[in-house]
Amino acid sequence: MKPTLLLLASTLLAAAEPTVPATPVQPSPAAPAPARLNEKPAPTLIVGSAVTPEVLGQGEWLQGEAPKSWEPGKVYLLECWATWCGPCIAAIPHVNELHAKYAGKGLVVLGMNVWERTGRDPVATFVKNKGQGMTYPVSYNPKDGAFDKQWLVPAGVEGIPHTFVVKDGRIILMCHPMQLTDDAIKGLLKGGDAGAAVVAGIQEDDARKEKVGAAMRKFSEATRKKDVAAMEGAIAEIKALDPANNALKAHQLTLLTIRGDWAELETTVSALPDAPVRPMLAFNVGRLAAADPAAPTSLMKLLASQMTAFAETRNEPYTFQILAKLQWRAGDKEAALTSAKKSLAAAKSDKSKSMKLNTAPFQSFLEGMEAGKLLSDQELSAAARQMAPAKP
Repeated sequence: MKPTLLLLASTLLAAAEPTVPATPVQPSPAAPAPARLNEKPAPTLIVGSAVTPEVLGQGEWLQGEAPKSWEPGKVYLLECWATWCGPCIAAIPHVNELHAKYAGKGLVVLGMNVWERTGRDPVATFVKNKGQGMTYPVSYNPKDGAFDKQWLVPAGVEGIPHTFVVKDGRIILMCHPMQLTDDAIKGLLKGGDAGAAVVAGIQEDDARKEKVGAAMRKFSEATRKKDVAAMEGAIAEIKALDPANNALKAHQLTLLTIRGDWAELETTVSALPDAPVRPMLAFNVGRLAAADPAAPTSLMKLLASQMTAFAETRNEPYTFQILAKLQWRAGDKEAALTSAKKSLAAAKSDKSKSMKLNTAPFQSFLEGMEAGKLLSDQELSAAARQMAPAKP
C-alpha cells in the first residue's frame, strides 16, 4: 500500500498482539530474561516525577526567559512543538489564548521548540512573524540537547505536540495541548479534588484513545486478511468506544467492499455528503474495488465521477492511477488513458523525484493501457522490482 494514500485511520499498519502463555516462566536471578528485539525501555519520567527547571535555562530563549524556580501553586505548561509539525502549529492559537486568559491567575506557558530539522534561525523567524499570535516565552532546544535528553527521552515522548504540566515541582499530567480546555486549566489551578478530577478525566480519555487505536489496528489486519467477521467486530469496538470517530464511515465502506455488497456500497457512496472528505472516501473504495473483478461497472462509473476533480486538484501519481483503473473498468478507455498519462507525468515531477519515487510501475501501467490491457497490482509490483536500483 502506498504511504501517500493512507486514508484516515482505516489504513493504519497492523500490529499483532503478543501471545501470553498461561503460566509465565519466571527467570532465575542468575539468568535474567533477554530483552526483546527493539524493545524500548520503560519511561523514567512519568506523572508524579519530581522535576527541576534548571535544564530549561540551557535552551536558547527567543522571547521571554526560563523560570529560575517553580513558584508554589502555579501551573506550568511546557508545550513541545516544531515549525514542521502541522498539529503543533494548529494548536498555537489555543495555547496563546490560554496564556492570555490565565497568565495573571497562576498559569505559566512555556513554548519548547524541539526536534527542529533546519536549525535555530527558521524558528526565530517563525516566532517573530507570529507576533501577537504567540506571546508566551519560547525557547529553541536542539535535537539531542539538554531538554531532549533530560525530558523528552526519559518521558518516552515519540510525537508532538506534547505538553508537560508541572505544579509544585512535579509533573502532574502529560497530554495534547488541545485537551487543556478552560475548565481543565481552572481545575488544575484550583488543585485538590478539582485538579485530580481534571487529570483523571484526561487520562481516561487517553486510555480510551489507546483502545480505539488497538481496534483500528485489528481492523487493518482483518482487512488485509479479508476476514469479514473480524472487520465487523473491530468496527463494533470502535463504535462503542468512540461513536463519532471520523474513520468509521471509511471502515464501513471498506467492509462493504471486501464483503462484495455492491448494491449497498453504491447506495452508501451515492448518499455521502458533498464535503471535502467525500472524494477521499471514494478513492479509498476505488482502490479496493478496482482490483476486484466482481465489482460492477455502475460502481466504477460512480467512483470515477466522484474522484475526477479530486485527482486533478491533488495531482498525485497514485490518485491518477486509481482513477485510470476505475475509468477503464467503467468502459471509458480514452479517459483512462489520459489519466494514466497524467499519472506518469506526476510520477516524474520534481516533487516525486525528491521522494525518489520509482516511475517504472507508472510507465508500465501506461504502456499496458496503450496496448489495450489493464495491468494487475501484481504485474505493477513485478515492474517495480525489475526496475529497482541494484543494492551497492
